[in-house]
Amino acid sequence: MRPETYRQAYRTHLLGLQRAPDTIIWYTTLLDRFEQFVDSQGLERWDEVTPMTLLAYQAWVADQHDKWGKAYTIAVRNRHLIVVRGFFQYLCEAAYMAVNPAAEVILAREPHRLPKPVPSVRQMEQLLALPDIRNILGFRDRVIMEVFYSTGIRLAELINMRLEDIDMDHGFIMVRNGKGRKDRVVPMGKVAGWFLKVYLKTTRKRLRDAGRQDTGHVFLTHRGGPYSSRALQERIEWYAKRVPGVHVSPHVFRHAFATHLVQNHANIRHLQEMLGHAKLETTQRYVELTIVDLKSAHRRFHPRAQLFTRQPEPEEDFRMPWDQPEPAKRKR
Repeated sequence: MRPETYRQAYRTHLLGLQRAPDTIIWYTTLLDRFEQFVDSQGLERWDEVTPMTLLAYQAWVADQHDKWGKAYTIAVRNRHLIVVRGFFQYLCEAAYMAVNPAAEVILAREPHRLPKPVPSVRQMEQLLALPDIRNILGFRDRVIMEVFYSTGIRLAELINMRLEDIDMDHGFIMVRNGKGRKDRVVPMGKVAGWFLKVYLKTTRKRLRDAGRQDTGHVFLTHRGGPYSSRALQERIEWYAKRVPGVHVSPHVFRHAFATHLVQNHANIRHLQEMLGHAKLETTQRYVELTIVDLKSAHRRFHPRAQLFTRQPEPEEDFRMPWDQPEPAKRKR
């Protein structure tokens, strides 16, 4: 079999690159999958893997399905190859192998899709008004959604937020160890700030379980402990089902935050900082204009769009000249 020390050395390499723990787990899972495929091909050493092996693996991944029975998306299929390519690149750089069989791997082209409809400001207001703030859990849920919409932070960033990360005096949240292990400062609106301040003074104290050690997490479940990603996502989706015509998840809050700022002429560089994107291109893709924006722009600026602002509806018996009956011929 292939030396396990190679895999362990690669894991140590990823730790040295400050990759997030979830990223390392994901990489390990995909490498396990690749190793199972290599075993099925009868190969015993990593240097026996060839470009043809990788082509066969690429075709095999394309036929796989997730646990819900859906075929892998092109992005997921490419991720399998990216992990394998990075692994072989490391083996060559560390002198474990002389030739990189994955050097010429070509990823599948991902289709450009229109962005999904983003909830309007009115729909977001309807969603924010759903929790019953007269009880503890409802008030907590309202605060969570207000912070999501006001800051655009990620689900994991909100879950990991601690008491010392909040600067109420200046209206900022310190996002620590965000994606890419980067820290950043995110401003918070007055409405979200007011709800959060009241929550910290009253509601959180009632939620915290006195029998367990206080971990310092801002948002707590009804049992007094910190949220898991899945539990908070299900809570948000439970409310979203009550808003007709819109699908809302924690990530959609982030998308709505960014899109509504752009629609109100926010500076794209400022938005990049608030979202925590390393590249400006990521921010530009993230806030692509919706079809409504395009239609509005066309109506405002196209020279022919204003001609028929009140175009009359044609009558039922309206006919074009070529539809008119031919005049009867005179009898001689």
